[in-house]
Amino acid sequence: MVVDLTGLRFYLSLIRTDAPSVSKSGLLLLAKQEALRLRYDHERVVNNLRMRGSLLPAEFGTVVRGRDELLRRVEFRHSALLELVVQLSAVERWQLTASVLDAKLVRRMSGEGGASRGSSREGGRSRGTRVGKRLDVQTLERLLNREKKLAQSILESLAEASDRHTVEFQIGLGGGMSDDWKPILRAGFTVSPAHLPRFHQAIVEAQNLHPLEEPMLHLTGTTESFSLSM
Repeated sequence: MVVDLTGLRFYLSLIRTDAPSVSKSGLLLLAKQEALRLRYDHERVVNNLRMRGSLLPAEFGTVVRGRDELLRRVEFRHSALLELVVQLSAVERWQLTASVLDAKLVRRMSGEGGASRGSSREGGRSRGTRVGKRLDVQTLERLLNREKKLAQSILESLAEASDRHTVEFQIGLGGGMSDDWKPILRAGFTVSPAHLPRFHQAIVEAQNLHPLEEPMLHLTGTTESFSLSM
């Protein structure tokens, strides 16, 4: 849903629960697995909305209880929000982090018939940490290879839509496991304002091109997000 207030447009989603658990700062309190899933949904929605123009994301999990509360919070921070939105039109340097969930990829690999089943005698020598169960070395290497290829594919597609880019981090075979969103790529991209729609389109295409891996693509400009806490 869309709400226009004091010269700014806000995109919101309805929470389908009568009494959501919310922190004192106004952030949704979530169980870990639900937080992982909703974080992914949040980033996909943000990337899609960027196709409509300059967008400043709210802090993930921000909750407002009705239009009146939203208006109070916006009026409290209006000058700062307006300044941040205006600055976005001149941003040329963007930071992107691509992340994956190891547990989801392992399940995909197992479904493809490639993951080892049952316990492995090599499990004690695994470089991974626990994600459901310890992986044997072979499976871990296959996982890291898949993540490396995914990171390279994302980098190449976004590099074509940018003027320049630099790689800060890219996953390799020396990587390990994580039970959280694990970065497989961090890169900076220089994009002129005139080419920004093409760059945002490339991000949407990159996240849709890999439905099995479901990478989470997190883009930031001058600021990562804004807060509506009071």
